[in-house]
Amino acid sequence: MVRTAEGSKDRRRATVAEQHDILLLCGDNLGDFAGFDDRTVEDRNAMTDELRGQFGRRFIVFPNTFVGDWQSALYRAPTRQPGETREQQRRKHLRPWHGK
Repeated sequence: MVRTAEGSKDRRRATVAEQHDILLLCGDNLGDFAGFDDRTVEDRNAMTDELRGQFGRRFIVFPNTFVGDWQSALYRAPTRQPGETREQQRRKHLRPWHGK
């Protein structure tokens, strides 16, 4: 199924799920998995925590640090901003991972 004017994959996944069991979802963005689109960073973080058991089992992430809709969740504004502004906003959201 190809992308339509509606960018979200939720409807396409639901259509497939009507006749098939979806065993695995692969992607480079949270929106490739389950209803993460158009949410704040805080909401996305909370959903990620809720669904933590599915990552690596049902949700397979292929990281892509260069491009992706994930950036719009950080900027909460049009993606086209001066590079320095984007860099500052990205750094504000960075958190170290301590293996928890």
